[in-house]
Amino acid sequence: MNPIADWPLDVVFNYCEAALWGVFAACLAVGLRRTQPALRRIRGSAAVGFALFAVSDLIEVHTGAWWRPLGLLVLKAACVVVLL
Repeated sequence: MNPIADWPLDVVFNYCEAALWGVFAACLAVGLRRTQPALRRIRGSAAVGFALFAVSDLIEVHTGAWWRPLGLLVLKAACVVVLL
């Protein structure tokens, strides 16, 4: 009687992926104050990028595809650009 066991594998994977990106974002954000000023902007940008990637995965759970709607595709592409 475990409702999570009834979820499709892609839904479980997207929730896990969102949690992982959220943890990355939180770890980067927590260490911002101790970061050298030269690296603070890069670390802050990475934290925002990972946080938005987590949000995009939560949206993907409800849309069923990473390219639908078009705004989700644009969000994911922007996250990749920021992280690169």
